[in-house]
Amino acid sequence: KVTFMNGETKDFLSSVTVSSLLGAKASQEIVTIDETATIEQALDVLSQHKILSVPLTSSNVMQGILDIYEIMSYTAFASSPVDWSKKAVHLLGTTGNVVDDDVRGLWTIKEGESLEKPLEWLSKGVYRFVVETTTGPKILSQSDLVKFLSASYEKFHLGKITIGEANITHKNVKSSASNASALEALKKTRIHEVHGVAIVSPEDNSLVATISESDLKGLKASNMLESLNLPVLEFLKLQHNGEVPKVITVKLEDSLESLLQTITKKGLHRVFVVDGEDKLTGIITLTDIISYFYQLTLL
Repeated sequence: KVTFMNGETKDFLSSVTVSSLLGAKASQEIVTIDETATIEQALDVLSQHKILSVPLTSSNVMQGILDIYEIMSYTAFASSPVDWSKKAVHLLGTTGNVVDDDVRGLWTIKEGESLEKPLEWLSKGVYRFVVETTTGPKILSQSDLVKFLSASYEKFHLGKITIGEANITHKNVKSSASNASALEALKKTRIHEVHGVAIVSPEDNSLVATISESDLKGLKASNMLESLNLPVLEFLKLQHNGEVPKVITVKLEDSLESLLQTITKKGLHRVFVVDGEDKLTGIITLTDIISYFYQLTLL
């Protein structure tokens, strides 16, 4: 279900250029590694800069973007001892989270072009794209787009539409028990082709936490396996200064505008939906939100 949108709002989305999303990133240099780097070296760079992905380059030309999710998946499903000396470039596109033929994840656009193409890409599960600017390539993500949508919300003339009316919730929430290891929980993200799962109590199935690729930030080859084999709640404490991060939830009667504000303010990639008794009923991802706005451009 997509709410009616007038031509004025549709024209707004068509007229916005990619440069509107750059913000502070316009002046930031991106971190890169050579495509000859090993998985261990790639992890070291990700850990040092506390980032989740890094472009691989050859002669300063970007060849692909390596995601920590791809490294985690390789680690979790390795049939033999993990070979940290393996070239990181071999992991590009191995998780199946790609669209069409762009296995290496190099969705590229010029900064002066319309936002329409990236809106479509990200609505179909692409997580980030490359922007060609006069000062060099920049990388924008789903989070950057949702931040823009939130800041521009009044332009869409959607009023007080609720999350339930927008119909953007998935009811089939993937989850893992709180007594499982972090590795077991993260394996489910690969099996179900999602980037995060709910952590629930084995006693009453209540929501107690969530785990995703964002929680892998800072891990190195020297401690990844040991850390991931910890009970999932212990792993989350290890990664977040001794505390399990609070799970952010919303209700179907909450407004779409407040959802965007919450996600932007707290830097979230997904939120869980609960009913009046705080029981888990669904999940909303950045892809779901972007897909909603993309559908508006097709009306």
